[in-house]
This record gives sequence, structure tokens and C-alpha cells, in this order.
Amino acid sequence: MGNIARYRLFLTFLGVPIVVVVLIVVLLNNVLRGGDEEPGGTIQAPETPALVAPTRALVESTSSPATVAADATVTPTPSPLPVAASTPTPGPPPPPTPTPTAAPTITPDEYEVQPDDTLSDIAELFGLTTEELAEINEIENVDDIRVGDKLIIPQPASGGQRTPRPTATATPTPIPAIVDADEGLNARADTTTDSEVLEVLPSGAEVLLTGERVTIDDIEWVALVDGGWVQSQYLTIEGE
Repeated sequence: MGNIARYRLFLTFLGVPIVVVVLIVVLLNNVLRGGDEEPGGTIQAPETPALVAPTRALVESTSSPATVAADATVTPTPSPLPVAASTPTPGPPPPPTPTPTAAPTITPDEYEVQPDDTLSDIAELFGLTTEELAEINEIENVDDIRVGDKLIIPQPASGGQRTPRPTATATPTPIPAIVDADEGLNARADTTTDSEVLEVLPSGAEVLLTGERVTIDDIEWVALVDGGWVQSQYLTIEGE
């Protein structure tokens, strides 16, 4: 019994596609034929559509596209642009004429004779010979110069200023001294009695002086080599 049911079900599924295919064929046949059934059941043949002759305008528009394009499009002829006259570029201006520079006026320097100066020492100091310096200053005797005399020092021929050559500074020779104060001697930072006391020098101590002296309020102060100032009245200075 189950086999029969399955067989019927199979036929049902098989028949449905067949019916659908038949309907599709009938519809396609009617569409392709394009005819309608009249009430009497007679099928009329489809009418043949009348052929319409192409119009003159279509023939003319399709016959010569080159002519139509030529009539429709007009290429303008460009007119030549006016050419501006070229203006000549001026050349560079001539260089200015250089103005001659006047030669500088050479003004000689002066030197005041100091104690212990000699004419040869002064000449060597400024890079001159003794004869040149004597001739410029009209000195007949090279040993005849005095303190305070002003000597003319010529400038170099190439211009500029003649400056004295640097001389080595002589280191002063320390001067020995002995402290005479019974209670010792104060070495102070400055040449005043109220300045800072750097150290107290005992009586009979030997000290070295630089030779520098300053007198303030009738009190003479001398400088120590080790730094500081002491009153000279409490010292026995060698050579004095």
C-alpha cells in the first residue's frame, strides 16, 4: 500500500511540470503568431505591416553626412595679432670717474725727555738711529739733552704712527729692614691706622720692602713684599 502511495505522489510531481511546459508552449505560440481568435473559432492570419517609404529629409540627412557637417560647422580664420615694436634695452651707465685721494698729512710726534734718558735710548725706543734723531732735532752734541726737552719723533714714511717699543719692566730689588717697635708692628691692609690688621710683626723681625712709599697726614707708610703696609718710623731700613 505504501508503494502505491509513493507511486501516485511521483506521478503527481511528474505531471505538474508537464502541464506547465504545455502552457508555456501554447503561450509562446500565440505570441509568435500574433493572431487573435474570433468568436467563431477561426484564426485570422496576422496582418502584414505596411512598409513606409523613407522620407526625403531622412534620406538627405543620411546620404551625405560630410555635406551636413560642412554646412553646420564653420571654422573661424584667426586674425593676426599686432606685433608691438621692441624697445631697445639701455646699456649700463658708464662707471664714475674715481676721485684722486689726497695724500695724508704726516704730523710728527713729540717725546718729552725723562730722567736718565739718553738720545740713543730714545732713538732705539722709537726704531730710529741716534744720527736720525739728532739730525731731525738739530742736535749737534748727542749728550746735550735735558730733562723736559721735547724731541720731534718723525712718523714712518709709509704712514701710520710710530709707537715706542715695549720695554721689559724691571723687578725692583727688595729692601731689607728690621722692626724697631718694642711691642711689635702692625701690618695693615691700607695706609690708614683704622684699616684691617693683616699680621703683627714682632720686634726685631726682618722684613722686605718693595720701595713704594706713601705719606698721609705726616705719616710715611712703606709697602711690604709679602703684602700690607707698615709705618716707616718703626723700622730700621738698610741704607738709610
